[in-house]
Amino acid sequence: TSVALTPVTSTAFTVSAGAAATLAFNVQPSNAAAGATIAPAVRVLVSDAFGNGVAGSSVELALVGSGTLTGGAAVLSDAAGLATFSALSVNLAGSKQLTATSGVLTPATSSAFTIAAAPASTLTFNVQPSNAAAGATIAPAVKVLVSDAFGNAVAGSNVALALVGTGTLTGGAAVLSDAAGLATFSALSVNLAGSKQLTATSGVLTPATSAAFTISAGAAATLAFNVQPSNAAAGATIAPAVKVLVADTFGNAVAGSNVALALVGTGTLTGGAAVLSDAAGLATFSALSVNLAGSKQLTA
Repeated sequence: TSVALTPVTSTAFTVSAGAAATLAFNVQPSNAAAGATIAPAVRVLVSDAFGNGVAGSSVELALVGSGTLTGGAAVLSDAAGLATFSALSVNLAGSKQLTATSGVLTPATSSAFTIAAAPASTLTFNVQPSNAAAGATIAPAVKVLVSDAFGNAVAGSNVALALVGTGTLTGGAAVLSDAAGLATFSALSVNLAGSKQLTATSGVLTPATSAAFTISAGAAATLAFNVQPSNAAAGATIAPAVKVLVADTFGNAVAGSNVALALVGTGTLTGGAAVLSDAAGLATFSALSVNLAGSKQLTA
């Protein structure tokens, strides 16, 4: 301009962005489930030293924290200087951050975000059942892990146990998995002896089967004549052999118990000295005889 003269305007000209100088997250990553796409799409702004958006710069993302980032491969910034990542996902749960890089520019780090477990997908025995006596609590406590498809622990799932094998399982009613994905069964017991397994179920998930474990007989609690004494002549061996069953409170046979017989009635019993019960819980007396005639009974 010049005093008193009419101003004049030049033709238009263009000032373009300078060289890329800074990276900044324009849209920060949001919380998401493991394996799910992070929405809205994460965006990184490439600017020159004056804050102008720079087009055509290659930007890529990397994960800070455990797991694998999908969808973070290099993307070119658009006319507004924005590199948009519309298919980002992370497989492992936990607190995460992203770093954006572009050539020699100083990397930019996002704010923290959280990846939660995906829906429950699998059941596995984290602590297998141990051998125990009939009716005794199985220790340590049996634990079942509930996981998503990526191996992340899933809290709040109902898990129940059932017995494979004869007998009754106590303490296997549904339990919720905790923050570590573990459903803990601390009061399990089985009443009948033998080899057993447990199955864990949770809704529509495929059941899990435990390793085999053994329930042994409890302490001896009852005696019963398995084979009663038969009539015989004085001094003759009573046949078939008399047998006494030693059992625990659940009816399981107890091995290794000393059993002796005594005579109810006049006379002398021969062959009734103590005998150990065998693996079937039976104490067998194969050489019994009584010297005096009459009605008799035996006590074990």
